[in-house]
Amino acid sequence: FVQPNEVILDMYAGIGYYTLPALIHGNALHVFACEWNPNALFALRHNIQDNCIEEDRVTILEGDCRTTVSGALDKARRVQAQSLSSDNGKDVYQDTLLLRGVDRISLGLLPSSEGGWETAIRSLRRDVGGWLHIHGNVPQSERNQWIQWVCIRLFEIACNEEEEEEEEEGERSRCNWIVIGTHVEKVKSFAPRVHHYVADIFVGPTLPHSLLHKNIDLKESKVGMILESEGRLSFVPSPGMVDPPSCALDKDGVLNQEWMMCREEK
Repeated sequence: FVQPNEVILDMYAGIGYYTLPALIHGNALHVFACEWNPNALFALRHNIQDNCIEEDRVTILEGDCRTTVSGALDKARRVQAQSLSSDNGKDVYQDTLLLRGVDRISLGLLPSSEGGWETAIRSLRRDVGGWLHIHGNVPQSERNQWIQWVCIRLFEIACNEEEEEEEEEGERSRCNWIVIGTHVEKVKSFAPRVHHYVADIFVGPTLPHSLLHKNIDLKESKVGMILESEGRLSFVPSPGMVDPPSCALDKDGVLNQEWMMCREEK
């Protein structure tokens, strides 16, 4: 759930079905909303205005989120490095928020948001990490395989991203970060034996505040799931290797459609 004063990145904002609740009901400090469909952008702007949301609480990044977020980060870094002043206080405020990093990211793209995971990891706060809410259409029989594989892929991405940044900035590795899946929710049925799931995953240097008081032993592992049994939470480490599920993108970034076809239950 969105917490008051969090900075949110909605990578696939559409008409605002996650952006608006985050601002109105979650009382988010600021939302960066990415969208490239002109019709959806028109509706998004209308909905923001119609709900009387203050202009300085939301920034619309128009275009492909993989480039608009990176472009906004690069701009903010240039402004910071050059110590430039600006007459536009709103721009400076947005740059400061984005440079700090975001607390929570919505990746509500179906059938898969995998293409945006690198941008998401790069956008999280460096000091405390943050939450990713990853949506996907997944064969019912591959649900557990999918969430384990997602956690492992996010950890790999975090390590790779940090290695590139270390060469440029000399900062310590995100390989010290943990990736913890805490919940998988079935949203709806998408096709026979294929469901729309959303996974709540924390990525950061230490456990989030919401889990610190629950006495969870990570068992010296950095990737895994938190499961509840008999009213108690326990950490289950991910195996070292998990085969990609059939709903994963191939090496060329293409989604194989065969997994959507009717299949026998395993």
